[in-house]
Amino acid sequence: MLRLIHYPPQQIQSNGAGAHTDYGCITLLYQDQIGGLQVQDRNGDWLDATPVENSFVVNIGDLMQRWTNDCYKSTPHRVTSPTSETTRFSMPFFVEPDFDTKVSTVNSCLAEGEKSQYKDVTAGDWILSRFADTYAYRSDSEVSE
Repeated sequence: MLRLIHYPPQQIQSNGAGAHTDYGCITLLYQDQIGGLQVQDRNGDWLDATPVENSFVVNIGDLMQRWTNDCYKSTPHRVTSPTSETTRFSMPFFVEPDFDTKVSTVNSCLAEGEKSQYKDVTAGDWILSRFADTYAYRSDSEVSE
């Protein structure tokens, strides 16, 4: 899935997209030169992902983390909105398996005798569960109407 995301200018710097991980396998991201993408390191610190001209950012997603039993970690990241009448665009391409694809830890990512940290799931069920958690506030407000 390819998305074009527009972050309009703000009067003060704010989160354009709050901290999250991507749900699928990998995300390929082409950024403009405005910046704003931040990634979280292993110590929990936020680092600017300074745009590099003619390059892509590659994020590991949740399903890849599950497949590899944490050999590859899903990358927490966020986006700050631009200020000073600047507009930001990003174009993430989300690489996800077919809906019915079984996601279970790859044997080569397990040491001898080691068990997976994750239960098997289908890609579709996983992604739907993430949408349900992320957008639970929408269901709650619809119920109260």
